[in-house]
Amino acid sequence: GRPVRLVSDPLESDRDVYNRLLRYVYFEDGTTLNERLVYDGFAFAYERFPTEKLERLKELERDAREHQRGLW
Repeated sequence: GRPVRLVSDPLESDRDVYNRLLRYVYFEDGTTLNERLVYDGFAFAYERFPTEKLERLKELERDAREHQRGLW
């Protein structure tokens, strides 16, 4: 029920091999859905493809693991 902003990653193509649109979902506070999921321990920093936010996501994953949040 809140507005979000969709932003493409300059290091990624617009679509994946299944033709799905690739976008970051930004919340009003400036965080992304990806960051929240990783921080809460319900996702990991997928390193197979380079992205603009990979280093930030890796930091959040380390923190989630250290603090045993979510599935860690």
